Amino acid sequence: MIYVFSGTGNSLHAAKVIAARTADFIIPIAEARDHAGKHPAFGPAAGETIGFVFPIHAWGMPRFVSDFIRDLKVDGKPAYVFAVSTCGAEEGDTPAKVEKLLRKKGLSLDGAFSVAMPDNYVIGMDTKEPALRDRVLADAEPRIAEIADRIARREKGARMPLRGDGAPFKSNFIHPLFSRFAIRTAPFRVTDACIECGLCARICPVHTIKLDPLPRWGKACTQCLGCINRCPVQAIEYGKGTPGRRRYVHPDLR
Repeated sequence: MIYVFSGTGNSLHAAKVIAARTADFIIPIAEARDHAGKHPAFGPAAGETIGFVFPIHAWGMPRFVSDFIRDLKVDGKPAYVFAVSTCGAEEGDTPAKVEKLLRKKGLSLDGAFSVAMPDNYVIGMDTKEPALRDRVLADAEPRIAEIADRIARREKGARMPLRGDGAPFKSNFIHPLFSRFAIRTAPFRVTDACIECGLCARICPVHTIKLDPLPRWGKACTQCLGCINRCPVQAIEYGKGTPGRRRYVHPDLR
């Protein structure tokens, strides 16, 4: 079983490549939450693996992902446990955080991998220009393939990190501050370009967007940025910085 969280398609693409190589199934974490509520459960069959694929937000797991792993009830012993993160450049000490959550369930992290892919953080910076974006995507493919092969072989102790400098400080200090203070919905707004298609509301993993008839944001958010990046007419803005900036969606998700 591969649990995936993906705002604009990077992690979903990686999960699909891994699933194709391992003949596994993908379940979106948001879907698992919607179906099972607070405490989703997984009972591995004999020889079954469990994996988590997710993006890095400010050198750490999105709170939506860490909460899911914490709340997931695993009834039995998976044959192999892995985590794959997609990041703009660095994952920090994220594997250590995943290991800590798994140890509380009596599980070990057998494989931990990370792959650099284009960033979608349009509210903080412009996304990569097309030529560089395509180069990053092309460079990611052989790494994802290698990750998928190592998972298929169930390599115990496998590690392909992208920690970066100052990883403990970034993951233990900056990431908690980001999660507590930087995730806000108040700056979201919709322009007159909105066509009321409802895509933003349908894809929101925490269902904070309601149509009235234009999109309105509640307080909950995991800052996946799917709404602002995937809007088909670029009608969603965040504060004063996003107008004119490029949006990013993985090509497989278009």
